[in-house]
This record gives sequence, structure tokens and C-alpha cells, in this order.
Amino acid sequence: MSAGDPPPPPSHDPADDDAPIELLRTQTHEPSGEFLQRIRRTIHRRTATSQLASFTWHLPGTILIEIAGLLRHFVSTASGGGKDKEK
Repeated sequence: MSAGDPPPPPSHDPADDDAPIELLRTQTHEPSGEFLQRIRRTIHRRTATSQLASFTWHLPGTILIEIAGLLRHFVSTASGGGKDKEK
């Protein structure tokens, strides 16, 4: 091997990958109440933001549909095509 050659890659043993998992499997520590509360707060905050973004996205279309329905009703009643027509 010369001075300019890169070092050979380290050998990888798949059996070494299971050791950290076994260590985690044997732990029995419960998370603290404060940690769970922080997680719940984060989830609620993200859910509220998602609902607000969805509402903000759909609101203009809903308003336009309602205005179109009102205008259609106004035009039909002003032109005499309403249901309460006198005979």
C-alpha cells in the first residue's frame, strides 16, 4: 500500500448491530410525566395549526360558493322566477 492509497474500509459484522437493540430492550425506565405532557402539547399544537391551515385554505372557496348562491337566488326572485309567485 502506498502513501496515496485510501485506507481499506472497516469490516462490518451484522451481529454487532443487535447489541444496542438488546440493551434498549432490557431497559425498563418509564418516561416522566413532564416529558409526556410536552409531547402531548406538541401534538396538540401541530394539530391545531393543521386545522387552521386547512380552514384558511378552504374558506375563500366556501365564501365564493355562498355568494354565488345568494346572487342566483337574488336574480331569480328579482326576475319573477321565485317560488312565491302570485297568480
